Amino acid sequence: ITRCPRARRGGPHRDRKKSGHNERMAMAAAESDPFRGADGRADAKVELMRRRNAERVARLLNARERTIGIDKTALQAQVEERRELAREDAAEAAAYAEYEARLLDVVASREARDEARAKDEFDQLKAEWGADAEARSKRDAEAKTTYA
Repeated sequence: ITRCPRARRGGPHRDRKKSGHNERMAMAAAESDPFRGADGRADAKVELMRRRNAERVARLLNARERTIGIDKTALQAQVEERRELAREDAAEAAAYAEYEARLLDVVASREARDEARAKDEFDQLKAEWGADAEARSKRDAEAKTTYA
């Protein structure tokens, strides 16, 4: 027992028999469906969906293909992309190594130049100190001999 939607008070009534009602509604929907026509577009569409689903089920049920994969073009593209990245990284590393070697050469030449300059200054100071020490020792010697 259901309530009849047309009843004013919503009292219990027996549901009317729907013999053929669903079929008539389906036929009316089929006639108004733009995909169903005399050219069989709907049948082709359904057949295409069935075929796609059957292929999909076959792929999903095949454990080897599901785990290994069969998209060789995508895998090959990934491999090529990784190789290209590795080549770019190697080229960048080589360029950086060359830059670093030039920097080390410049630093080494500047250090050698600074070391040579420091040695020259040291030799000049040593010569000056040596000459000054000789002069001082002569003066000290003269001073000792004159006052003794």
